[in-house]
Amino acid sequence: MPDVALARREGVELIRTGTWGASTGSWTPTKKDILAAVEAMKCPAVGKPVLTIGHLDERFTPRAKTEDGEPGIGWVDNLRAGEDGELLLGDYVGVPAWIDQIMASAWPKRSIEGKYNYRCALNHRHDFALDAVSLLGTTRPAIPTLRSLNDVAELYGVDIAAAEDHTGDSVYAVVAAEAEHTGAMIALIPTAEDAARLAVDGGEPAEELHVTLAYLGEAAALGARGQQDVIDGVSTAANGLPQFEAEAFALNCFNPPGAQRDDGKDRDTCIVLGLSGDVIDAVHSLVEEALREALWSIDVPPPHRPWHAHMTLEYTDDLSKLATFTDRIGPIRFDRIRVAMGGQITDIPLIPPEEDDTVAASAATVLDRLAPIRTRIAALEQVAASEPPDIPAPELPAAEPEQEITSEPNEEDIVSTELSGLRSRLGLPDDADLTAIEAKVDQIKADAEKTPEPTPEMVAASAAATEKATKAEAEKDELRKEVQILASQMKSVSDELAATKAEKAATVKASVIDAAVQAGKIKPADKGDWERDYDESPGAVTRVLASIAPGTAVPVMASGITGGPEPVLAGAGTFSDADYNRVFGITEEV
Repeated sequence: MPDVALARREGVELIRTGTWGASTGSWTPTKKDILAAVEAMKCPAVGKPVLTIGHLDERFTPRAKTEDGEPGIGWVDNLRAGEDGELLLGDYVGVPAWIDQIMASAWPKRSIEGKYNYRCALNHRHDFALDAVSLLGTTRPAIPTLRSLNDVAELYGVDIAAAEDHTGDSVYAVVAAEAEHTGAMIALIPTAEDAARLAVDGGEPAEELHVTLAYLGEAAALGARGQQDVIDGVSTAANGLPQFEAEAFALNCFNPPGAQRDDGKDRDTCIVLGLSGDVIDAVHSLVEEALREALWSIDVPPPHRPWHAHMTLEYTDDLSKLATFTDRIGPIRFDRIRVAMGGQITDIPLIPPEEDDTVAASAATVLDRLAPIRTRIAALEQVAASEPPDIPAPELPAAEPEQEITSEPNEEDIVSTELSGLRSRLGLPDDADLTAIEAKVDQIKADAEKTPEPTPEMVAASAAATEKATKAEAEKDELRKEVQILASQMKSVSDELAATKAEKAATVKASVIDAAVQAGKIKPADKGDWERDYDESPGAVTRVLASIAPGTAVPVMASGITGGPEPVLAGAGTFSDADYNRVFGITEEV
């Protein structure tokens, strides 16, 4: 069989950031897409992109969507970012040498196939994954800034296409950029376990399942200050709320196909779970009130009335699927409130039961938070409804009066009118002169500055308060002393206990290591190493030493004798003839 020479071509430019005119219209690859492609290749369920010659096009190949016998000519390895993340590079690997030799002239250009929001067979979600790279000859690609393999002055780019997920029929389709979320929304998020259970194939991804509590229109319309006020207001209102459950009791179809709406808006048909429960209703009311306070001076779209708690499972016109989703009926636990401002996500965690079992998930605990919010809203409404104070008009330079105007206001009449109002406010008679008015004002001022004489009741109350405070301070001092004594005693007991434990551990350690040395399981010279290993993992070292046969490292028996070391003989070190014969296998003659 002849040998096939394979070649490798390194550092091929694949994608460059920018906005390009692809076959689907405008495509804008970003640094995020390039990094996502590099990370996706590390997933074993994505792997390395295949290298092919050209794309299958339905215009010329009727079975382009089902054709699967086209040969690959290698693969793309070592995806990496270049030019500070602006460029995706890769190496062609396993290319037949004859193709590599003519590639620069025959196929100098290339196109890539990829997937956005790809969920692989291991259930990982990849923002963008590179599927294949196709060599192009005469077809002009879309990005005119990638250097061709023939290394000439002409610069060119790629056309991007995508296939479906690993499940279902494979199709050839041009990728559209992922839709950008620009709206502002407050929503309840189910636990990860419930979300995985509720998600349906082809429907909303598990990580996007939610129950909308309020929609606020475009996030940009709120402004930076309004967005922060919403986040702060909802966070404050929801802080410390416990996790809770709502009951999914119904499967519904929203916006059924063929239905006509008076407002003329085009709404997508979807299958939703209907939810019920006192707690979810109370949380909705709490969020609405918090938003009323946070967005007092900002116009937002009015909420839908009445509010229907629901979770969208799938956008589809196929209503026969309703019967297949009945296993989603039942309780759903929510563990977060999400504030979404376009692409900015803020999750407010709800307290799990194991962290605080004193907080019950009930409607009453939620509604108790409404009173202070409504008090603040009422104060805002009162301020907004009050009439502005009378502000005197600014004095403007008067024009020269015409000669015929002779009814000028008399200065004496003006002063008389002002004094009349002042007498009334001071409680003086109408004939009080200026001196009497000044005397009344001085009297009021003196009374206001005078320090009132304390009454006997005030003196007694002050003395009682002082005595009480002194007594309380003394009790605090005694309590501090008792706490210090108790802390000292506890520290002493803790130190003694720690010392006892350390001594016991050292004794056990010595017995284990010394026994191993005595049994010949380890060498005496290695004792220090075994002691250090024992300090790191006592249990593991004990089990290892127990599994070593005696005499493995150091013989403790005479040659030819098996078994453990001989016990110490009685008689304080005496060694009889019978002991000698037994050790060395000598049989006594009778």
